[in-house]
Amino acid sequence: MTNFFRDNLDRINKDAVIVDVSNSMKKGENAFDAYSKVYMQNSGAEQKEGGNVTMRVVKAFYDCGAVYLLAQKSTCKTPVSTNICGTDLGAISVVADLAKSMGFTSRIVPLSSHSSQISHQNSLGNEWVRATLVIGVVFVLTEVYCIIRYHHIKGYPGHRYPLNVNQKAIGWTASAGFALSLMAGTIARIIHAVSGKGKTLSPTLVRYLEIRKHLGILSLFFTVWHSLMSMLLLNASYFSDFFLDKTKPSKMSWRGELSLFFATTGFMLLTTTGICSLPSVSREMTKKQWAFVFGPLVWLGFLCAMAHIWVIGMDGWEGTTGMPGVTLMSSLIPFVAIALKLIQMVLSIGQ
Repeated sequence: MTNFFRDNLDRINKDAVIVDVSNSMKKGENAFDAYSKVYMQNSGAEQKEGGNVTMRVVKAFYDCGAVYLLAQKSTCKTPVSTNICGTDLGAISVVADLAKSMGFTSRIVPLSSHSSQISHQNSLGNEWVRATLVIGVVFVLTEVYCIIRYHHIKGYPGHRYPLNVNQKAIGWTASAGFALSLMAGTIARIIHAVSGKGKTLSPTLVRYLEIRKHLGILSLFFTVWHSLMSMLLLNASYFSDFFLDKTKPSKMSWRGELSLFFATTGFMLLTTTGICSLPSVSREMTKKQWAFVFGPLVWLGFLCAMAHIWVIGMDGWEGTTGMPGVTLMSSLIPFVAIALKLIQMVLSIGQ
């Protein structure tokens, strides 16, 4: 981009508006910085016609991918939008009119967000990175625990790791992830209930609240992963308590049916909340619908998922290996989440 301005600087009219649509991976490779650099090199001045040299440079259309634009059919009723960022109101107005003539809706963002606008399209997203790190740490810890408990202590052969042992750690990660996702809002409500809604939340809690949706979606991924693995293993050899006859194909026992009833019910409810978190769905929801889906519905799905775990492990929480069973360990963080929710509900009575 610097070379472009260097080769064409004398051809750029002083009243021209330069629209920066770039999304360069290299720092400084944008029209603002490139134009400033070339102009200053050629003129030795920082000011041009009484204003900043980049005043006629406007950032726009950089957030509209080619594939996305090509996928917009003429019958589509949803407008394509773009953010516009610049220093000169006249230049911004020109670009906004251009966007409107092309069928775009536009939103003017402050110049202070210019750097974030440049880096946004080339970022994985801070929230996704933080949420992935949290879930990744939980997954590693659960994997280590399961490997030690089942392979080192209980003597499981190595060939049982990929599915049999792994699905336990994956399910444990899913339950912990959902609990962490739900606790963020619950903690904030407890603080508001105790200190008043005007209480400023700590920066750490704010960052925690920012990733609760991402934690929930990642947990849903682990839930699907766990479910697929479990279905492949669903026989009396692996889940003997689920069947009436442990030696040959038979009907399920009451424990098997009850546990899988809670599993499937929880799976469908949590999947529903995942679908409702999609922007195309959530922006069409009313306030009351939002409160219902991400209030009673998500908690009911979470409790059903946990009931699935509790029915499985109801006889084995004492542990016979010196290490508590996975069904107990995977319930610890959810127990905290449920306890906090009960406290929040008590505090909210009468408010």
